[in-house]
Amino acid sequence: MAFRIGQERLQQQYRMGGFRIDLVVKSKLTGKPTIAIESDGAKYHSNNEAYAWGMFRQYRLELQGFKFHRIWSTNWFNYTEKELNKLVDFIHKIDFEEIQQTSLIYDENIYDEEVINLSLPVFEEIKKTLFD
Repeated sequence: MAFRIGQERLQQQYRMGGFRIDLVVKSKLTGKPTIAIESDGAKYHSNNEAYAWGMFRQYRLELQGFKFHRIWSTNWFNYTEKELNKLVDFIHKIDFEEIQQTSLIYDENIYDEEVINLSLPVFEEIKKTLFD
């Protein structure tokens, strides 16, 4: 995965709020961890208590701004390329959403409540920077 999105964006066993995240992906724009990737085994989540704890943990981390992507370990071992493509697509989707949020600027000549989009060429340049 590092060769697809960049090693500098990845951090294993990230600690946050008393929890540990298997792998985080840092924002391409800010460097802040934004995506939590969890690798789940079927045995672990077949236990109701463990499943409930995992969902509570995810909820608490989502309150801190994390977006979650879960990979079942059996799927990873049996369909590695397919799971990797799904993961990279998810990361690109989150990157693109971040670009959209930062591509809005205020025009000093209009009311503060009004927001205008960056011109298409500027937006395309930002997108190119992130995905190329």
